[in-house]
Amino acid sequence: AGLLAVLAIGSTVAAARSVTSAWMQRSHTLARNGAWTVGKLALSPPPAGARAMLTTPGALRYDKLNLGVWSGYQEVLRTQPLEVVRLDAGFELGRDRCLHLVWGVSELGAAGVRLSTHDRLPSRSWTADADGMFTWSEPLAAGLEPGWSTASVQVDEHGAFTVRVNDELAGQGQGPSGLGRVGFRGCLDEAWVDDVRVRGRDLRSWEEDWSPHGGNTVLVAVLALLSGLGCLAGLLLRRLAGTGRVASVLLPVAVLGAMAAAANAWQVADERTWGLEQGDADRPERRAPHEVTDALAARVTDRARGARILFVGTAQTEGAGAVPPGTGFVERACGLLPAGAAQCLNGGYTGSHGDELFKLTRDQWMQHRPDVVVLTLGATETDLQSYERVLVRFAELAAAHGAALVLATEPTSSEAGLGFNADRHAATRRVAQERGLVLVDLQARLFERRDDGLLWWDLHTLSAAGHRVVAQELARALRPLLRRPSGADQPSAQKP
Repeated sequence: AGLLAVLAIGSTVAAARSVTSAWMQRSHTLARNGAWTVGKLALSPPPAGARAMLTTPGALRYDKLNLGVWSGYQEVLRTQPLEVVRLDAGFELGRDRCLHLVWGVSELGAAGVRLSTHDRLPSRSWTADADGMFTWSEPLAAGLEPGWSTASVQVDEHGAFTVRVNDELAGQGQGPSGLGRVGFRGCLDEAWVDDVRVRGRDLRSWEEDWSPHGGNTVLVAVLALLSGLGCLAGLLLRRLAGTGRVASVLLPVAVLGAMAAAANAWQVADERTWGLEQGDADRPERRAPHEVTDALAARVTDRARGARILFVGTAQTEGAGAVPPGTGFVERACGLLPAGAAQCLNGGYTGSHGDELFKLTRDQWMQHRPDVVVLTLGATETDLQSYERVLVRFAELAAAHGAALVLATEPTSSEAGLGFNADRHAATRRVAQERGLVLVDLQARLFERRDDGLLWWDLHTLSAAGHRVVAQELARALRPLLRRPSGADQPSAQKP
């Protein structure tokens, strides 16, 4: 009897713990935590993985915040603003990893520190405007090595801050004062945050260790439920099936053991995906070709109002990552040109590729007789030879219509280095040189300006600051190509 009692109690507790653990793992999310939000959700549309960061358990794996999941560059901000006096956090970085502690986040800008083991992106403190462009920055004497470290930021009533890393003074600076949100922003790869403590000037304070809430309550409820079901099953087996005392206990014990094993197996399998199906569902909806063509045609105005510039590309050209919408590098570049010198047509088509864009340009968009075509391609191209042929066909098409063609390398995150997509960037440079075309090497320029601000939302998605940098580089290349047209049908661009 004692042995049967031990088996029954042990199997019930094991099954309850396994079921509770699996349930808590699946439901342990930032959304359930309730105190934090994801910065990418402010974008329209949010990039792939933004909602998954909030609603799936990958962000809080091992009861720590992981800023590198769902394409990286995740920004997690406390929902309630406060005036920070002190911010403390533990963090773990591998080799060539980084993250940012940010505070004072408002519509005017923010302050922060980048903590890094990355040679190309060393640790530094900074302040930024609303776009994320640095208004001030300087190196931080952090001396970080891979592994767990601690950081502490103290802020006075005027916004002056002091940074300590592993209890050593690392730097000082002047940031915004007053209310703002507090949080963390990742880089391309995994970076972990734990043991967060924040104290506000109004004496409010809070701590966050990312542990799931309500686990003991769930465990007690599951334990009570399984105990009741086990007792009922044993009673029914003895009364209705006529089984003996041993069998009436062992059969429910076997069922509970199988339940525990199933819960453990489900938990292991779930860890391998962490809601990947939701991440795929997060991808922005692709517009129909006629929607892109109609939107482009709606912006065509009288030629006497300036040279017509047609921008052709994929998500970056369409403006993915820009805040607010409609402020991508196409609109920004046009705004940097002399007043009345140009009208810009946005042929950005998210999810498209070179062949499809060439057909749309040839069959639909060239009827608007652009004077300049700016082509930014590469990220979605999988076959190098096909990509190079597309570039040549665009060059021939532009020449046949008397338009100047500007080729731009489609940039990727500077953290990935110049080697990422290097073959496509090299093909763009080669075709530009062979055909005598204007080349804007955006990949090289963004790499050179990687410390100008928070330029990326993921490997391919530019932030508002990134769009600003691209717009500046494109506007610089476009100005020499423009001249004021003297007649409605006169070309308004000089060939390079």
